[in-house]
Amino acid sequence: MSNLILEKDKKKIRSEYLGRLLIVILSATLLLFVLSILLILPSFVISRDKTETVEERLSFLRDYTERQKDKELPLIIQETKEKIDLLSQKESEKVFDIIKIITENEGNGILLESFSFRALPDGEYQSSISGISQNRDTLIAFRRRLESQKKFAEVNLPISNLAESIDLEFSMTLNIESTNAEAK
Repeated sequence: MSNLILEKDKKKIRSEYLGRLLIVILSATLLLFVLSILLILPSFVISRDKTETVEERLSFLRDYTERQKDKELPLIIQETKEKIDLLSQKESEKVFDIIKIITENEGNGILLESFSFRALPDGEYQSSISGISQNRDTLIAFRRRLESQKKFAEVNLPISNLAESIDLEFSMTLNIESTNAEAK
């Protein structure tokens, strides 16, 4: 079959074809770019709004925290003063005596983790101790040894502390009478 299209026309058709192909590719690329921007735009707007909301909340919390610190400072100072008074001079001897009695009665299988003391309005003192006991029997024996001490008016061990059978985490409250604590 013979070639009926002239070489000059073939070049013209080929250049038109390549031009149209380039226009279609560029149009498709532009369309994809516009669609991607339109699809990303809502996410961008929502993200910006959430960022502004978080920044507003953060500034509010910072202001609130600063105001609370100003309100709590006198309370913290008062609590610190009470703790210092509790541990000062004669009172510190009482506290150390109580700690000594507790640790002497601790026995095997009891690990004491914390002590806290506070003065009650009626002249008594209250001590809270917490720790871990190997088993129930060891914890009950520890409570009985503390109850036998004359310095303690009351030894309170909540029954919930005996829920497990081994490795019991416990918290105990001891009321210390001021007359017994001063008698030594």
